[in-house]
Amino acid sequence: MHLPDAFVSPATALAFGGVAAAAAVVSTNRLARDESLERRLPLIAAAAALVFALRLVRLPIVGTGACGHVAGGLLAAILLGPEAGFLVLLAVQLAQAVIFADGGLLAVGANAVNAGLWPAVVGLPVYRSLVGEGLAARRLVAAAIAASLVALELGAVGVAAAVGGTGRPEFVSGGFLFLVAIAHVPMAVIEGLVTAAILLLLRRVLRRDGEAGIERAGGNAAFFLFAAALFAAAVLADFASARPEWPAWSLARSGQEAPAELPAVVRASEALQRSVAILPGYGEQSPRGREALGGAHRSVAGLLGALASAALAVAPGLAALLARRARRREA
Repeated sequence: MHLPDAFVSPATALAFGGVAAAAAVVSTNRLARDESLERRLPLIAAAAALVFALRLVRLPIVGTGACGHVAGGLLAAILLGPEAGFLVLLAVQLAQAVIFADGGLLAVGANAVNAGLWPAVVGLPVYRSLVGEGLAARRLVAAAIAASLVALELGAVGVAAAVGGTGRPEFVSGGFLFLVAIAHVPMAVIEGLVTAAILLLLRRVLRRDGEAGIERAGGNAAFFLFAAALFAAAVLADFASARPEWPAWSLARSGQEAPAELPAVVRASEALQRSVAILPGYGEQSPRGREALGGAHRSVAGLLGALASAALAVAPGLAALLARRARRREA
């Protein structure tokens, strides 16, 4: 979910940004009280890198002229819990917006809420209730698909609400919402299958069952995920559909376009983003990036994004850990 700033009004961006900021504060505070935080940080970093790598693959959505990608919110929430899972998705959205100009700076809050908060607060409980205590692979796959469908459809409604906040409510009540909701169905199935496949692979490689078992694997799980993330980031960037992403496609299909005259704050945000982005469009639109990176520019961009996402994801935890150690020294 990478809404550009042109499709989000300043008021809507502020509202979603406030929700995302509040969720980040609550998540960080809860994470700070976790006595196992130091042990969990490597797994958080690895999960963030893997989520970024998975989002590089943009697949054509059958029956449409659009493409979509795995969001990764449910996977992060299952592996890390709701708090760390949301922080991982927020970190990935920030990395994509700041480094690659993928999704607007003002729209980071909306993108993080729709891609990360819904899976953490709704998708994860649905998954846990359906998977239960059973460890059967079929049950896990079914639970992951169902949870992905619920979370992604809520995200679709959130996207429509964010776009509709521009003062053009026809986006919410008209064809845009319908098209976005329909586009999320096949992507939810893919999301669930990818999530289940990674969880089952972790079980087999680590010989651990369930979320708690994977987390208890500690460094082994983090090492496996981080190695998989770096490999995927280096190779998956080349597997991206040239089709437009589903928000832009849905807007065009519903006969809508971005407002011709953008608010000043939106224009300023877009100008700032163009000035700070190192590899806009994952290097595809950056001649300077192409010259510097040569034929491997996409792989380098993928690795850079994975590492940046990992660093941003562990930043709140590291800050909380350092503050905890400072208080203990003072005591």
